[in-house]
Amino acid sequence: MYKLNKTQKTISIFLAFYILIIIAYIIINLSIKTSTSNIGEVEDARIVSNEDAQNGEMTTKDTVIILNMKFESNKDIIKKEIKAGEKYKNLSKDEVQAKFQNLGFKIDSFSKDKVDLSKTSFYLPNKYVIGIKDLKISIYKSDEYGNLKIENQADIFNDMDVSKLPDKERDFLYKGNVHYQFDTKAEAISALDDYREFYKAN
Repeated sequence: MYKLNKTQKTISIFLAFYILIIIAYIIINLSIKTSTSNIGEVEDARIVSNEDAQNGEMTTKDTVIILNMKFESNKDIIKKEIKAGEKYKNLSKDEVQAKFQNLGFKIDSFSKDKVDLSKTSFYLPNKYVIGIKDLKISIYKSDEYGNLKIENQADIFNDMDVSKLPDKERDFLYKGNVHYQFDTKAEAISALDDYREFYKAN
């Protein structure tokens, strides 16, 4: 059997030691890279978590809710401020939107201190308006936000079918016109006299 002399043994030991150092170096580097990667993932998770916290902002009872209303009939802009109080506290942006969407409002900006919402209506608040309901000329009442509603069935004039009107007049009633809004129901009913004459003649 071949035997290593003293010099060869020394060289072999040195090479083995050198190889061990290289292997240890590679293992340590891999460990550092993995650790750094994990730290990066943790930092990324913290960033996402912070963003989620900001996006998840909730109202408090002191949040100011501002309703911005623009009315096309006279270009007025009316602002109404309300405190969230018990009714609107602890609500997310989506929950606030859900509360006001039936009134026609959309959120412009949202924070725990202030929520801005806006809507555009044609008619002013608290007016009586001549319009169309179920193809009949009707009198609506606008609420404080400019939304129209029929107060009772007597305000729908079944003997005034809009299909008999000239196209231009019918379009005015559908689209809205400043001349069709009145301070009282009596004024609105009186304004229907011209329509009554039209239907009598036709």
